[in-house]
Amino acid sequence: VQRYTALPDLDPAVDELVATLTADAQTPYERVQAVYGHFTDPANDYEYSLSTAPGTGGDDLADFLRLRQGYCEQYAGAMAALVRATGVPARVVLGY
Repeated sequence: VQRYTALPDLDPAVDELVATLTADAQTPYERVQAVYGHFTDPANDYEYSLSTAPGTGGDDLADFLRLRQGYCEQYAGAMAALVRATGVPARVVLGY
């Protein structure tokens, strides 16, 4: 479990987002669903794009969450990082 919940220090904005998203979640499943819902809810205006604007914050995860535009690896990495931040083990697997 420790291996798949380990994270570097996160930008405070990321920690705040995770806390807000999962405030009412009681189970690991509900925490994962809350994070997933954040990315898939059309009201949050996330846009899939192969060409993204460069971030300015120096933190790729925080920039992606702020700019709300990215491609599959950014979504997968963000999902895994946010889920890990809730204490749920997660990993990203690339390729097939």
